[in-house]
This record gives sequence, C-alpha cells and structure tokens, in this order.
Amino acid sequence: MAHRFDELATSVDMTLKSKASNVQYYSLALDENTDAPQNPSDLFKSVITTLNRLGQNLTNLSDVITDGAPAMEGRGEELVELMQEEVTKNGINNVMKYYFLIHQEKLCAKSLKAESVIRVVVNVVNSILSKGLNHREFQDFLHNLETEFRDVVYYSEVRWLSRGKMLKRMFDLKEGGQTFAEGKGKRVAEFNDDEWMCDFAFIVDITIHLNELNTRLHGKGQLINSTSDHVEAFKMKLRLWESQLKNNNFVHIPILLKCNGRDSQKYVRIISELREEFDTRFQVFKTLVSVCLILRSPFV
Repeated sequence: MAHRFDELATSVDMTLKSKASNVQYYSLALDENTDAPQNPSDLFKSVITTLNRLGQNLTNLSDVITDGAPAMEGRGEELVELMQEEVTKNGINNVMKYYFLIHQEKLCAKSLKAESVIRVVVNVVNSILSKGLNHREFQDFLHNLETEFRDVVYYSEVRWLSRGKMLKRMFDLKEGGQTFAEGKGKRVAEFNDDEWMCDFAFIVDITIHLNELNTRLHGKGQLINSTSDHVEAFKMKLRLWESQLKNNNFVHIPILLKCNGRDSQKYVRIISELREEFDTRFQVFKTLVSVCLILRSPFV
C-alpha cells in the first residue's frame, strides 16, 4: 500500500511539472499553514523552492489568492509582501492580491464583538450535550413543553454555519434552556439581563444574514464578478439596515424587535463598523472593475 501511495504521489508530481512547463503565467493560492509554526521568511523560501522544482519563478506570477483564514493572518500577509518585493526587483510593478473566500469569524470578531455572548450560549449547549442523561432529559423536557424544536444544534467551532444554527436554535429555546439549566443548578444570569438578550438577538439576526452571504460565496461555479456582486449587494444591505435602524425600523432585524429595552443606535454603530470592515477587506474589487465587466459582458 505504501508503495502504491508513493507511485501516485510521483505521478501527480510529474503531471504538475508537465503542466507547469507549458504555462506563461500562473497564480498561487495560499491556504492556512498546517505544519509547525513558521515565520514568513521560512514560508517564502518554501514557496521559492517549490516554484524552482516546477521550473517556475516569481517573474511569471500574475496574482496571489489567500482565503484570509485566521491561521494565515499576519504570516500570510507578510509572505505576500515578501513575494511582491521579489517581483518588484524583476521589474514587475504589481501582483494582484485578493481574498478568495470570506471568513466570517474574522469580520464578526472585530465588528460584532460577539464572543462574550457566544461563550455563554456555547457553555449552556455544552452542559446539555456533554452528558447523555442530560441530553435525553432535555429532549423529554422540550417534548413536554410542546416546543417547536425538540433539541439544540451541535456546535462546531470550525464551521460558522453550525454557529449560526446553534445561536438561532438556542434563542428560540431560551426559556426552556434557562428553566432546564436552573433545574440542574446552573443558573444563567445573562438570560435575565435585557441588554445581554438584545445583544444575543442582534447577533442571531446578523449571523443569519452573514450565513446567507457565506452560502452564496461558497456556491459552485463562482467567478470573481459574481463574488464581487454578492459582496457589493451585502454592503448595500448593510447601508439599508443602518438607515432603517436609525428610524427604529426593525423589518430586517426581526429577532431584535422581540427584545425589551433595545437601543437601536448601539446597533447602528455596530452595523456601520461591519460595513467599514467589508469596505476594507474587499477594496481589491475596486481594482478589478474592468475584469468583472468583461466577465459579465464578454462580447460588448
């Protein structure tokens, strides 16, 4: 079996070298580093070594794509800068750099300040799911209450969609969850705090919208122009929600509307910060207007 894996690896390597020898320009896609921690200089040397092995150099590099994962933050950006410096030495003025996928946790951590709310909710969910007996008792408890949902959603820290579903389900079951937790001697004081509950509701609302955007960005057959369209549309939505909240219009933030003592102006500021984060993170789309126009209307 080990020999077979070696043969497959050799075949893939030879195919890659063959294809690389026939290209005039190429792009690089940088994913998060899964090996031992390395500084940007070490990563840069590894990239150069790999390119040399494939018979390529940075002179023919047209663009660099990074998914913006937290594990690549800092090191990945510095690596791209090192590559840009090397390309500049060879008389190439600029290498296009842009994010391929959106990592919502990075946006939300900066703009929504959601971790204090999420930490409490995750602790409640974990206390229910950590023991089989607790879980079964909770399911029976919800069944007796005749609630719409009969269980909480499992949470995976890696996947934002699971986080969004978990938050929404826990908000829908907040009264049952609070009663059950108190019955187990674990009082959740935050569930009685109106301001905290408003923050919880707002985060659920925004997370639902971000999940919808995330699903569109991860759809099959996405070209750069459709990705740009999705992001620009979402930025327009943020401007609309910001304007609506200023006038106490919660039509697109319906869960927050259910809460008492909500401060709409507080959430206006948070949406404004989120919109600014989108402007900063996706400003590269402004330099790709001509590319997007060609893809939308190639025969014009």
